[in-house]
Amino acid sequence: MKNSLPHAFRNTPSSAETFRQALYFSGRTGLGLRVHFPEGHAFVLGVGDEVIHVALDESYRFDPSSARDRAGAIGREMGVEWQEQAATGQTASTLPHNLLMVGPRCRAPLTDFNR
Repeated sequence: MKNSLPHAFRNTPSSAETFRQALYFSGRTGLGLRVHFPEGHAFVLGVGDEVIHVALDESYRFDPSSARDRAGAIGREMGVEWQEQAATGQTASTLPHNLLMVGPRCRAPLTDFNR
């Protein structure tokens, strides 16, 4: 699934509508939907050569044992398939070392600081 939309699944009754909207958009545009089921309070999202830290509130981890089943049921209801986006296992210590993230829009190669 080369062109796809990321979605962090929030397993709460009020968030089902958000997931339905993501499925609808995915179905209408023909883009795949990759769904991440958070297990922690944050995750790192890599987009191209950018790295984004996403902090989550507790609602993203509400009843994690039923999250995948609920997402599957909503997908079947909408008639749109999605794929699970599992964590890659990379952590801050295993990300590429040639970028220094200073802020959300600031980055510079480490070589600029080694002169």
